[in-house]
Amino acid sequence: MNVDEKEKMVKELRAQGKTYREIMQILKVSPNFVSKVLRGEVKKDEIDRLKERITKLEKMLFPLLVHAEEKRENCIHYQNFICQKWAFKYPYGHELEKKGLVFRDGDIYKIKVGENPLFCAPCTAFVNRNMPIKW
Repeated sequence: MNVDEKEKMVKELRAQGKTYREIMQILKVSPNFVSKVLRGEVKKDEIDRLKERITKLEKMLFPLLVHAEEKRENCIHYQNFICQKWAFKYPYGHELEKKGLVFRDGDIYKIKVGENPLFCAPCTAFVNRNMPIKW
């Protein structure tokens, strides 16, 4: 039984007139859990945990975003906020266009890396515009 199901059962059992002790015994939960559910604090705890997870993810992703932005700015394929290297044809582009990730140029879709630098992070076609090309 997941947390939502237990929470629902706590409320139902309490509405049936069960005591905290009876609810704890039936559901095998702590008195603290029963108390929090009946005070409405379980959802608040879940929200706090989600906020902590989001903060951790942001801290992990920030270096990737910085790397992607630096890579984008130094790539010879980045011109006018668009990646001039990567393009593709329909049917893939339509959904991405609706999300604002690409724009249509005739029958070809081009990636808007100016607004979405994370596309640049894994790119293998990167060529640094500040480094001379050796032949």
